[in-house]
Amino acid sequence: MKWLEVKVYTSREGIDAVCGRLYCLGVGGVQIEDSADLRNS
Repeated sequence: MKWLEVKVYTSREGIDAVCGRLYCLGVGGVQIEDSADLRNS
């Protein structure tokens, strides 16, 4: 399986719009990492 890792920085409010656009472009899946969650762990 081939895959490409791309980092996209956006606000929490922009996550849905970015994911929606990626899916429209044919992306099969996304992984979301919230930097606030990483700082709090």
